[in-house]
Amino acid sequence: MKGKICLLLYIIACHSCVNEKTHVNQIMDEISIYDNQAKDTSSSIDIDNKKSLYETIGYCDSGEIYAYLIDDDSNGTNLRKKPNGEIIYVLKTQNGNIEFSLSESKDSWFKITKIDTYNDAIEPMPDECWIHGSLIGAQLRNYGGQPIALYKTPDATQIAFTIYEQDVILSFNTMCGSDWVQVNHRDELGWIQSQWLCGNPVTTCS
Repeated sequence: MKGKICLLLYIIACHSCVNEKTHVNQIMDEISIYDNQAKDTSSSIDIDNKKSLYETIGYCDSGEIYAYLIDDDSNGTNLRKKPNGEIIYVLKTQNGNIEFSLSESKDSWFKITKIDTYNDAIEPMPDECWIHGSLIGAQLRNYGGQPIALYKTPDATQIAFTIYEQDVILSFNTMCGSDWVQVNHRDELGWIQSQWLCGNPVTTCS
């Protein structure tokens, strides 16, 4: 904007001392070129910023994914007020058949929005609580024996590794919206599309 003002002042000064129309037109053409270059530069910056945010997983929408309890601690599972915060509830089950609806993640912690029990009776849960991803997971849905690729980022561009086994249970690390979950398989992290995960502890998701 500052450059445009300077150019306009230059036009006024030239118009008062030189009445050559072609000279003024030339300057107007230069302003037009300046505007186009500014727009191109702004567009390029926006694209680069979006690319950077996407590649570094710096931005993910909230969403909804499902997982079930894989913690086998007989003393119960700690649920916290915030990630790594105060313990506000100890979840104890008879059979371990607990399914969670999760809405967001932060530093490997997941926010629980709903809980479903199967053959278990538990006390009412707090309105908002968090559980660590290592305590929850889901089964891989490659029921036909197909190999499943896991990716370095949630965009299906770079494969991190491939799982060939069936009936694999994967613990959770983080999520990106409703479509992607970063899981842990044999101490390797990879992103998988949530459609390949079954978060029901008592049945398959066929």
